[in-house]
Amino acid sequence: SSDLVWISPTSYPVLAGDSVSSSVSVSGGVWALQIVNSTEGWTFSINETTTAPAQVSAEVVVETPEVCSSTCSIAALADFHSVAFTNISVSTNGVTGAITASNYFGVEINRGSSTLAMPGYLNPAGTAFVDTWENS
Repeated sequence: SSDLVWISPTSYPVLAGDSVSSSVSVSGGVWALQIVNSTEGWTFSINETTTAPAQVSAEVVVETPEVCSSTCSIAALADFHSVAFTNISVSTNGVTGAITASNYFGVEINRGSSTLAMPGYLNPAGTAFVDTWENS
């Protein structure tokens, strides 16, 4: 087991406008990860085992991809205009609630002094926000 889970963009493509949902759950030392792209019609699932799961945070993210051949580097952030994250929830000790029930904070994607993406405000229910592309 490792800290990273890699999925093939060839086997699991994500295109602009796709509807993607994901979930992460843990029971004992087994983490169940699932990503569903209902637009492209694929599901990726994996169970990862660890003896000491931290269980200290959950993230809803837009990221710049890492591109690897003989070496790896961070790619430019594609101009995605904006992406809406909806129906967000967190569960702790069997209790599910909005992300405002936890220590929520938005984080910009920055490279040097440039802001690449900016999260918007949470909706009043604490279950949705929009992330907006700013720069490559």
